[in-house]
Amino acid sequence: MYWRPYLGPYLRLLFNVLRHIRSNNSINDQEKSDYAKSLRAYLSDAEIVLIGLNAISDNAKEMVSPINDFHMLRHMDPASRRNFALIEETLGSTAFED
Repeated sequence: MYWRPYLGPYLRLLFNVLRHIRSNNSINDQEKSDYAKSLRAYLSDAEIVLIGLNAISDNAKEMVSPINDFHMLRHMDPASRRNFALIEETLGSTAFED
């Protein structure tokens, strides 16, 4: 895939940050949520769509759980959400919840 050398490191970094937040036993659930919210607030709509599309690919099934746990697609633009309905059909609505 021609995009892998460019986007792969970015997506792996995002996944590893979410994995680290989730597995860190020195912070409570509220703090974990707050860290994930800070990360989520940084994402553009294009990045949110990219994260969703990547999560439904065969190469990134391990990303589904942290995306759902931290509602990483919550701020996806409604037009993008309609245009990329396959993301919600595949992941479910949890990733989009408050």
